[in-house]
Amino acid sequence: MEVILHLSVFLLLVKAAAWDHVTVVEGHTVTLNCNINSPLKKHVEWKNPDGYVIFFNHIQALKDKRYSINRLSESEFSISISNVNFKDGGTYTCAYYNPNTTEMKVELTVLGLPRMTRIKHKGTTLVKCSAKANHHPPQILWSFDSGPEFRVYEQVRQRDKMYESIAFLQMLPVMRRIKVKCRIQHPAGHSQLLMDFVKIRQNGEYNSFHLNLFCIMDFFA
Repeated sequence: MEVILHLSVFLLLVKAAAWDHVTVVEGHTVTLNCNINSPLKKHVEWKNPDGYVIFFNHIQALKDKRYSINRLSESEFSISISNVNFKDGGTYTCAYYNPNTTEMKVELTVLGLPRMTRIKHKGTTLVKCSAKANHHPPQILWSFDSGPEFRVYEQVRQRDKMYESIAFLQMLPVMRRIKVKCRIQHPAGHSQLLMDFVKIRQNGEYNSFHLNLFCIMDFFA
């Protein structure tokens, strides 16, 4: 009975957590913001998805050079993570004590750029599109030139926090050059403006440009 009473008191001292959602592209830098609404706060900390303390006030507890403090004031505690990878995805917790505990949680989703490749096998040409993301497998949408989008069967692989979707198109001989486009949809990717163009020439050479969550290939049969 005594244990239950102590637990109930502890829960009353922790205010309900506010939630935020942040999306970043693999390899980029992301900023996590925590608004502090109490000028009486004594201490404030950031924890990573595994529950380890990253920063306690100005003290860096987790020795990772990719972490840095952007701002620590009476009203804000913002940190940055550089060169983000899929292992960084998950829920981060900012907690401050005044003397009660108030928490804010930030769900970080890491998206990978879509990749397209052309594969020739026994006279058949296959176009492969793959993409990686946290939390949910990305959906792959195809289109030719400016035509309507469509989906084909996708293979989905999961490893730790990362989902990878892979889809193939078999290309038949055509009389003209066509543009094959692979577009990625993800619940957390609505605000991203990243595109990957792959232009393949007749001699097999290609150039890549990163502009949006698309992948486009010029195809020569």
